[in-house]
Amino acid sequence: MKIAPLHRWDVTPKEAVALQKELARRMVTNVPVRSCNLIAGADCSYNRFSTTRYAGVVVLRCDDLSVVERKGVVAEAKFPYVPGLLSFRETPIVLQAFAKLENTPDVVMCDGQGYAPGGT
Repeated sequence: MKIAPLHRWDVTPKEAVALQKELARRMVTNVPVRSCNLIAGADCSYNRFSTTRYAGVVVLRCDDLSVVERKGVVAEAKFPYVPGLLSFRETPIVLQAFAKLENTPDVVMCDGQGYAPGGT
């Protein structure tokens, strides 16, 4: 699966806050899903006090929930732990797992805080 880069990941926490605010303004929330054949679920995990991260993506066929493919990555987090900026620590590794996919999902489900209007 091809991943189009939106920005650099080698940013400082101060730059990450500004980038997160700028990206939030670009978020589109009113596009309906017209059809969905493949759905992907993704998450990232770690061992406490370790910079090693484990990312996984599973693609399912929507009509019968059969597994189409699954990919994983083990990599080191390069961004420090900063409350409110977890995506800068985990997303680069999750994107590495998505880049390994042979199929492009129609919908992606991710573990996260979600959309908080007016938040950072």
